[in-house]
Order: sequence, then structure tokens, then C-alpha cells
Amino acid sequence: MGFPLNIIISIIMTSFISYIIYRIYGKQHFIFKYMVGIGILYILFLLSFSLFPTMAQNETGLNIVRNGIMAFYFFIFVPFFGTVLYFLVKKIFYTNWKPKGAGYLILIVTTFFTIVVFIIGLYVFVYSFYGFAP
Repeated sequence: MGFPLNIIISIIMTSFISYIIYRIYGKQHFIFKYMVGIGILYILFLLSFSLFPTMAQNETGLNIVRNGIMAFYFFIFVPFFGTVLYFLVKKIFYTNWKPKGAGYLILIVTTFFTIVVFIIGLYVFVYSFYGFAP
């Protein structure tokens, strides 16, 4: 993905995830501050390799870009999916709108679905920001 587009997409993505975390926890919670900080670092990481394309032209630079994008995926989405699962568990087990057996079933199915989305999301994330480069 080229220079202006990858920065715009990363700003939109990190803003959306930070907004969801903000709506769940509030502005003063450490996870919100963590997500904003990681989002800014991710945008700076992409910006540095977009402004200096000669750094990303050799094999070492490509490895740094690929590994950096994969690391930022884990830095961004592990807390996000953990927060979503925590919010789901809190909604299921601390309200009395479902029987407990159905709550455990919903939790198991949702956890499995979240793990599958997390694994598939890694490849989508890397291909969208790194491309099909070697």
C-alpha cells in the first residue's frame, strides 16, 4: 500500500479501535492510554518507512517492515480482543438475562470465533499494510 493510503487507513483503524476502548472503559483507564500510544507509534512507524523508501528496499529493511507490522498487530489487537471478550463476559455473567449454561456456551463459541478472526486478521492486516512483497 502506498504512502498516503496506508497512513490514512492506519489513522482510521487506530481511531476506531481507540474509540471502542474509550466507550467501554473511559478516558482515564490505562488500556485507552495504551491504545492511543500504540496507535501513534504505529502511525509513526508507517510514516518513517513511507517517507524514506530507500530503507525498505533492501532485504533487511523489508524484514524490519514485515516484523514491525506483525508486532504492531499483536500490540493493537490482543488488548482489543481481550477487552471485547472481557466486556462480553461481564455482560453475560453479571446480568440475569440468560441462563448460566447458555452463557457458557455463548462464551465458548465467541472465544473460538474471536481466535479464528484473530488468526485470519493477522494475514489480512499484514497483506493490507505490507503487500505481497517477499
